[in-house]
Amino acid sequence: MPSKIEIKTYRAELKADSAKRQIAGHCSIFGNVDSYGDVVMPGAFAKSIAERGSVAAFFNHEWVSNPAASPIGHTSLLAEDSIGLEYVIDVAPTEKGDETLALVEHGTIKASSFGFNIAQGGSERIPRDEEGKRRLLEIDIFEVSPVVWPANTQADAELVKARALFGEAKANLENLGYALQLLARAREIITAAIEVSVAESDGWVADVEATDEAITAFDAELSAFLDWVLTVE
Repeated sequence: MPSKIEIKTYRAELKADSAKRQIAGHCSIFGNVDSYGDVVMPGAFAKSIAERGSVAAFFNHEWVSNPAASPIGHTSLLAEDSIGLEYVIDVAPTEKGDETLALVEHGTIKASSFGFNIAQGGSERIPRDEEGKRRLLEIDIFEVSPVVWPANTQADAELVKARALFGEAKANLENLGYALQLLARAREIITAAIEVSVAESDGWVADVEATDEAITAFDAELSAFLDWVLTVE
């Protein structure tokens, strides 16, 4: 999953063509100060489009809460025009794809969103008297999403980032399991060291016992955290 994830959502005309199995719209508008205090500049997507060509499409950014989520399709068109970033999604013949097409045609889904990173040096500050916070010059886009609820506030954007990071943490739980195995092995070694120390009466048993206590306490904290993570949907 990309790092330093950001999400932007726009209410712009969104169309679906069930016969062609396509959804089309704009997921970015150039030149205006958006609700995040950013201004996306023309040309900001040029490099990313040239390198990627096409990006995955999801419904409602499902990859945020479920890193294993399947896309609904991919873009057959991703291009800058006079308005902003135009896209066309070729929708896959899946249950989720069919549902998304129907919801767009019905008018239930009215907004477009995209996930991105800002390239190194790809933003610059705008003076406060010009309202905006950042002028975005180079954006690395990695997905587009038709969405039900536009993220219209910075709080919404921060929530999306937090959920994405948490999803990434859950996806790497095997690392925590490995850490627990290492701690168990460390305890075995410490126990053996205590036995040797007592048998030889060499005077450093207190240091060994203190280390054992620290490992045991940390092991308990890590195990409790792991149990908590596994209960979170």
